[in-house]
Amino acid sequence: MPRGLTRRLPILVLATALAAVLATGCAKEAAAARVGDDTISNQDLMDEVKALYDNDALWAQSQGGRAGLKGEAKGSYAQSFVAGVLQQRITFKLLGHLFDKEGDKLTGSLRDQAREELVTNQFGQAFNELPKDYRDSLTDDYAKVIALQTKLGASKFNTAVEDLIETTDVKVNSRYGHWDADTFRNAPDKLAIVPPAGATKAGGKGTTTTTTVGTGSPSANG
Repeated sequence: MPRGLTRRLPILVLATALAAVLATGCAKEAAAARVGDDTISNQDLMDEVKALYDNDALWAQSQGGRAGLKGEAKGSYAQSFVAGVLQQRITFKLLGHLFDKEGDKLTGSLRDQAREELVTNQFGQAFNELPKDYRDSLTDDYAKVIALQTKLGASKFNTAVEDLIETTDVKVNSRYGHWDADTFRNAPDKLAIVPPAGATKAGGKGTTTTTTVGTGSPSANG
């Protein structure tokens, strides 16, 4: 994680610290979350979850491996795993808004620095095993964080992020939890439903409230 990033807005690139909460379902809703005018689609979220889960090199180097990250139903994922990935995606969306507000531009050198950081301090060589589109997306996301922190410095960066969050409307689909404006986190509910991989397509209208992290829940088939 780049230094100085506010603890109230963590970037959860590696999901190894996530507790396992099992939940599945097969409802079809287009939006996993909305961040201002931007939408994180259900399909994009599940594609990101799958890209991380399927990375053998990533879990081989983590304590416990993939234990607890799968749901009980075939093709499903642990609720807390999905929630953590969504938290990461919301974080990057918010930071992208700040990057645009500052009028900054990505450069080749920033992307090179981001790749080095992601390999050295985040994923190790497992980064190179991620799908290329996802690697490129993470690289750009991380490069924006580096650019902002370099330009603003840690203190001003944290203040700017918190100011942006307080003025940005963030909504999370009820299957994944709810956005807690006080802690800037995707906070757990009593139960959230995570669809099986490949079962989500655009269609239907997403509702807003959030995910369950860290408490055991039974799986539910859709």
